[in-house]
Amino acid sequence: MQIFLRSCQQSTRGRRFIRAKAVADIGRGFWMLVAGRFLSALGDGFFFPFLALYLARVHHLPPSQVGAAMSVAAAGSLLGRLPGGYLADRLGFKPVAVAGLLGA
Repeated sequence: MQIFLRSCQQSTRGRRFIRAKAVADIGRGFWMLVAGRFLSALGDGFFFPFLALYLARVHHLPPSQVGAAMSVAAAGSLLGRLPGGYLADRLGFKPVAVAGLLGA
């Protein structure tokens, strides 16, 4: 029984080492993208709850209109990201970003 446990522990250590090496080999660019996406999601997480409070308390909108406004914003974001990503791949990031800012 002890031999079996030792072999399991050794194989588990080897797997951990392989996983750690695989994660280290991914590259800096990937981790920069992960960090950027994390910050973007964090910003969205802070923005949308305060948008609802702002629309309700400052502009005195009823909850149904607040929900509709937030739904339109979410749908616009979803529909804009897909063609925006495609165009950024074809034309480059800067022209698409400038066009998006001018269009907003």
